[in-house]
Order: sequence, then structure tokens, then C-alpha cells
Amino acid sequence: MEKLKEDQMINVIVANVIALCVYVFVLNNLWDVMPADISLLGRLLSFSLILVSPFIAYKLYKRNLDY
Repeated sequence: MEKLKEDQMINVIVANVIALCVYVFVLNNLWDVMPADISLLGRLLSFSLILVSPFIAYKLYKRNLDY
């Protein structure tokens, strides 16, 4: 059971890294297309969510180990 949870944690981190790469790729291609004022705030929000989500997943993982 412990091994399964560790594998799930690794999968979450890998998924977040892939999402970050896709996000940066899309950001580089759509930078000129988006309206500047709205997209900057949206970019910052989504970027911070992508960066924070591995830590949230890790906290949930640690909390599940306690039960």
C-alpha cells in the first residue's frame, strides 16, 4: 500500500511537470494573441496554480499516510 501511494505521488509530480511544459509552450505561442491586461493576470494565476499544485498534492499525500 505504501508503494502504491508513493507511485501515485510520483505520477502527480510528473503530471505537473508535463503541465508546466505545455503551459510554457502555449504561453510562448499565444503571448501576442491574447489581450495584454486580462491575459497577464490569467497567466499569473494559472502559473501559480501549476507551481503550487505539487505542494498541495504532497500535503494530501502526507495526510493520507497519517490515517
